[in-house]
Amino acid sequence: ALSYTRLGADKYGRVSSICMVANEPLPEPAAFRALVGLPVAYLNDVVNRVDLGLITDLRDFLLEDWAAALFHDRFGGLREQLEQAAQTGPNMAALVETLWKKIKEGDDLACQVGMSETLLSGEAKEATQDGLNRFLELNASHLPAYLSAARAQDMQTTNVWAATAEKVGLVVGDVPEMADTM
Repeated sequence: ALSYTRLGADKYGRVSSICMVANEPLPEPAAFRALVGLPVAYLNDVVNRVDLGLITDLRDFLLEDWAAALFHDRFGGLREQLEQAAQTGPNMAALVETLWKKIKEGDDLACQVGMSETLLSGEAKEATQDGLNRFLELNASHLPAYLSAARAQDMQTTNVWAATAEKVGLVVGDVPEMADTM
């Protein structure tokens, strides 16, 4: 498909606009409105991938399986829940303090400070993982490409290959040594 897609971002790193022109219709054009307001970081490192030439068609990239959750009608609720947990969590004060310090020092890139500069406590990390896993479990039929903890556990217990490997003392993923002769 021949297409042109432009994604705009504001100074806070959030998607501010999206423009798409293509010679074939989008599956659900209204769904793309959901991207406006999202942190660009939610878009699977899109800026870096475009800069490196790894993405040649932004429209196709945004229609790949990884992006399905972004367009899901309940994704906004998950995002609000996780952001609320982050805002009330103990790490928020450390993040604000780090950001304020950088702004006072005249750092023009202060808006790029993220949670990576503060360590998520075990409690905050667990709450985030639990929220995401609940979302994936509740919406598994709409998001088959995503793997939740429960589905991963189920796959491990019903995996014939894992059971066979265990019987012979291997772990799935191990590469057996092979002779150089053929």
